[in-house]
Amino acid sequence: MKRLGSLNILLSSNKDVIHTLIIKKHIWFAVLINTIISLVSFQAAGQIILKGIVMTPDSIAISNANIYDVKTGHGATTNKQGVYFLNIIQEPTDINISHVGFETSIESINNRSVKVKNDTIHHTTILSWDIVELAQVEINADLTQLAYNKPKINVIDYVFYEEFLLLLIKEDKEFLLRLTNENSKTINDILIKKKPKKLFKDCLNNIHIIYQDSIFQVIFSNTNFKIGPSSSINDFNEILLPCIASTNNHLIFK
Repeated sequence: MKRLGSLNILLSSNKDVIHTLIIKKHIWFAVLINTIISLVSFQAAGQIILKGIVMTPDSIAISNANIYDVKTGHGATTNKQGVYFLNIIQEPTDINISHVGFETSIESINNRSVKVKNDTIHHTTILSWDIVELAQVEINADLTQLAYNKPKINVIDYVFYEEFLLLLIKEDKEFLLRLTNENSKTINDILIKKKPKKLFKDCLNNIHIIYQDSIFQVIFSNTNFKIGPSSSINDFNEILLPCIASTNNHLIFK
């Protein structure tokens, strides 16, 4: 009895498997028929594949060019090799090809003007550069104004402080930090240590004098200022220089 029961279960399982296979076969057959019908319908509709390439006048592929069939409105975009594929009607039609920086081209596609192979049209488009002429610009040297027009003064560096100009200068044999207004009038100046390299404004808008091995912060009180204590150039390179911006609560480093 146990063996007979096992045989019945086995036969029942095989019937289920066979039934499943028959269903899958019917589904696969239906999909195949639909595919064939679609292909027949596609050919009956008179459509064909256009394979094109878009290039510059010096034979460089143009990627991301826009192509669309003027009659059907179907579109495509070129890949990195400048190639695109587009379904078009077999009768003559017009293709619009455009890209920023190039002149738009509208080209007629028909069996006489292009190469047809295996129901695929092969077509090459050369887009011309869109050259924009700029208006003439006149440069007049007579209109040039010096930021600090003082003879016999060597300006090493400068930065803007509010509406003033802070100059790092060498006058005679002395080095000075000088604050001037827009008319080059001296508002304030102080003597500083010799041989400064440049001025630096950090991410908090503090101004520093940079030397070969040290830096000094310039401490302002309105238009009066003084030189603060020194820091090492290593601290400057590791902390101040990488800071590129600040908010109310954060410092941003690169």
